[in-house]
Amino acid sequence: MGVGQQHSSGHPHALVADGFAWFLNVSSAVTIVFVNKVLMDPRKGYAFTYACTLSAIHFLTAAGCITLAQMTGFVEKARLPWKATLYFSIIAVISIASLNLSLLVNPVGLYQVAKLLVIPFVCCVEAIGYGRRFNTATLLSIATVVVGVAVV
Repeated sequence: MGVGQQHSSGHPHALVADGFAWFLNVSSAVTIVFVNKVLMDPRKGYAFTYACTLSAIHFLTAAGCITLAQMTGFVEKARLPWKATLYFSIIAVISIASLNLSLLVNPVGLYQVAKLLVIPFVCCVEAIGYGRRFNTATLLSIATVVVGVAVV
C-alpha cells in the first residue's frame, strides 16, 4: 500500500490484518537473524557451519507455513508461470545462502547494516543502469533507511 492510498478492501479488519502481517514479518526476520547467529557463532554459539542447511530449513519452514495458510483459507494461492517461479526461487536461494554466509563471518551489527544498504544500492543500480525514476515517497523512504544506517 503506497502513501495516501486506501486499503483495497476498505475494511478495518483488513487493515489490522496487514499491520499484524508487518509485525510478524519484522519480528520473524529479526528472530531468524539472532537464532542463526547463535547457531553459527564459534565463540558464543554452537559453531554450526552449515549455512546452506539453515537455508533449507528456512525454505521448508516458509513453505510449510504458506501451505498451512492456504489450506486454512488465510491466503489465496498465487499463480506464476513456471519460468518466473524458477527464476525467483534461484535468486531467493542465492540471497538467503549469501546472507547466512555473511552472518557466519560478520557480527550482527555489520550484517544488519549491509542488509539495509542493499535497498539503496539496488535503487542506484536501477537508476544509473536502467534509467528508472523513483517517486518522492520512495526517495524519502530510501533516505530514511540511509539515515537509520548512518545512526548505527
